[in-house]
Amino acid sequence: MDTPDPHTLVVHFKDPYPTFWVDLSMGNSGTCQGIVCKKYLEITGEEVASQKPIGTGSYKLIDSKSGNYMKFEALDSHWRVVLNSRLSLCVWSRKQALW
Repeated sequence: MDTPDPHTLVVHFKDPYPTFWVDLSMGNSGTCQGIVCKKYLEITGEEVASQKPIGTGSYKLIDSKSGNYMKFEALDSHWRVVLNSRLSLCVWSRKQALW
């Protein structure tokens, strides 16, 4: 990785990795851990920061179980209008998805 300036991150790979940004956006995905605020990580520690992430999106995390689900709630104060006030992401194993 290179950081040519304070606002740019350049990532280099040996092989094509088209889902990198998707994996990165799902912090704690097992593949990528996401980009976190260094100050928040230093203040809270890695364990707390992984359980209580902060972000800049239009939803806030209200509940999660690692490897199982994440539940979000829309922020009224965010500039982006959202269609759903609540959002849930579930993790399914390949076996469950085929059943």
